[in-house]
Amino acid sequence: MFANIQEVRWENSFVSDLYHFVRKSDPKKSNSVTSPSVGEGAMLRSVLENIDEGVCLLNEGLRYQMFNEKYVEMLGLEPGTIQVGDSFIGVTHILAERGYFKGESVEQSVERRRQAFGAKTPSEWILVTPDGRHLNVHLSPIRDGGMTVRLSDITSKKNA
Repeated sequence: MFANIQEVRWENSFVSDLYHFVRKSDPKKSNSVTSPSVGEGAMLRSVLENIDEGVCLLNEGLRYQMFNEKYVEMLGLEPGTIQVGDSFIGVTHILAERGYFKGESVEQSVERRRQAFGAKTPSEWILVTPDGRHLNVHLSPIRDGGMTVRLSDITSKKNA
């Protein structure tokens, strides 16, 4: 599920904040992290698997470097649908075919997301799933050209 954490570079992102929290250090003292120890990597995995948000890290080519099970679950995908190294665009195609992007053809849906994610700028929007859940999608670019994606289920707030 998780890429080789020793080779992932994080900076000024949700994942970076989690890493520094796990290390019990000040994230302001370091601009980037390149090699957490094996024990720290296990702690980071534990944190990521036990939070209420779906989280993934995409590399510069928009390929999955790591993600938690909540990310897969929140997208309504079966376990194993996404693998480390898979293309985000390929997963977007699956979601488009399943009706996640109403009012657009599959090709339009994929192209819009390719442009949004390719812009590598911070952004946020609401994704309404076919089953009516509202997911807040938050993109945060990282220095190496990749980005983190956070999914938060805000359905109860929308329905209140």
